[in-house]
Amino acid sequence: MSSTVESISPSRPSSHSISNFTQNYNTKSVRAGLARDLKRFGIDVDDEYVLDQVLKINEASIGDVGACVDLLRKTHGKDIETLQKVAMHEKKGDEKHMYVPLENLCRTIATYESKRPRRYLVTTNNKHFESESYSTGSLMPELCVLEVDDREVTSKGVNLKDRKVFFRQIAAFAEVKKSHKDDPVPVRTSATLNTAQVADYAAMLFIGRPFNLFIVGLSVCGTRFRVGYFDRSGILFSEARDILSEQGFPIFVSVIRRITCDMSNTDLGHNANIRMLEGHTYYQTEYPKFEIDTGRQPYYITEGRPLWVSFSYLGRGTSIWVALSSDGAKLVLKLAWRREDRRGEASIYRDVGQILGMARFKDGGDMTWRHRSGKISIKSIRNLNPEAEFKRNVMIHFVGVNPIGKMLWHAKDDLEYCLGIWAAIKGYRRLKSKGFLHRDISPGNIFIWDESQNGKPAPCDDEIGFLADLEFASFLNTRYIARPRETVTRLPRGETVVTPILSSANSINYPARDTAVHSVFEEVVVPKSNIDPEMTAHYFIKKL
Repeated sequence: MSSTVESISPSRPSSHSISNFTQNYNTKSVRAGLARDLKRFGIDVDDEYVLDQVLKINEASIGDVGACVDLLRKTHGKDIETLQKVAMHEKKGDEKHMYVPLENLCRTIATYESKRPRRYLVTTNNKHFESESYSTGSLMPELCVLEVDDREVTSKGVNLKDRKVFFRQIAAFAEVKKSHKDDPVPVRTSATLNTAQVADYAAMLFIGRPFNLFIVGLSVCGTRFRVGYFDRSGILFSEARDILSEQGFPIFVSVIRRITCDMSNTDLGHNANIRMLEGHTYYQTEYPKFEIDTGRQPYYITEGRPLWVSFSYLGRGTSIWVALSSDGAKLVLKLAWRREDRRGEASIYRDVGQILGMARFKDGGDMTWRHRSGKISIKSIRNLNPEAEFKRNVMIHFVGVNPIGKMLWHAKDDLEYCLGIWAAIKGYRRLKSKGFLHRDISPGNIFIWDESQNGKPAPCDDEIGFLADLEFASFLNTRYIARPRETVTRLPRGETVVTPILSSANSINYPARDTAVHSVFEEVVVPKSNIDPEMTAHYFIKKL
């Protein structure tokens, strides 16, 4: 095992992990953690990659970009004046005054030369977006690039008043600040809360579109803008440019035209191995179905919305689906990003074998490209040399298991809840008797047999509940536990403070009662003992 325990610990949560088990999204706490994560994983400026390789702005579908710029200066004089006054602090108020002028400019760019856009950049105006997974509260970027039904488009823009709008309709976003001092790429530090804010919005788009390999977003600070490329290894930004300058305006026009009119969903990050079924759209009321090609047979078709989507941006980015395989089997399909130096969950399932009270393994491995060789990894997505040194290369790993389960909190009554946990306890005992530790017991990994999905009741009491997710399981030859390394404390005024839990004398620093705290953990080796994860499940039953 590596001596750098923090970097390999399965118990160390990413900045968004706590949100999967909380009712409300704690924005300030999450962003403080995300800023620290970004310092570790990296932010960089790569103008050529973002603008030329990802957006391909030279392929914008405008015959004469200069003519479009001239038209904008002529017909949007008031909008341009408003942007300039806000940026120069001549107009009282905040960046809200910038939303409509930017929307107007972008609408003209998208429809220039009578083009019918694929998507529209619109002001959210506190519109409630349906996340279809977990509550994100009021967290929304100011401007969203939406895919909408043509019937919702009028001469004045997109009408969102009379229908539900789903998170999955957002293809890209723009974050707006009134001053260039709010630039997410600061001079002296590698990450700030402004950087974390745009990354947080990217994480929200990953929730709406779990199959995306990356997200594209704009940061507009005053009249300066950058394009951001967000993937599971960090952020790449373009250089900052003034929207209204002679050099910057044509590039801004090309960027908006490419995003709204020219780029396919694959160009904007959707996994090329996964296609939406014909006739389905992101804006339809029913959740669309997808065909998943893992690079080998069988392929899978999803049914309904995901059972689970992780809030994590720089973590595993897990999504879990009910799917029907091409050979007729119905199962639970899990997709997650696996670190290069960590063993794949599918191989662990194969070693464990079939155990009563554990999910049964059916298929799994690293996803490979459909139209080219190699695994789907950040290196291959960014077209990096496979031999090149890279700080954090991760790849997509999939696992298919059955039976289909429901979360503990969806138990139909107290009896089913208790029987499910007891069956999972016995499953854990069988796993341990074969020489394995699960090492990730949590409410999200204990399931109850779902009779409606499986088409029949559980065959016996020992199958009413079961454990899943063996990603961090290990042999019993060495025992590891997680101990708290630090707390991230949110004070009543909103500031955050990071405090080491263990002092030099190994005494514990307890936070004050009026603070909200979540802990960051590291993994340490300890002698074998009788400590057992069963007490987690016993605790659930006792609390009930």
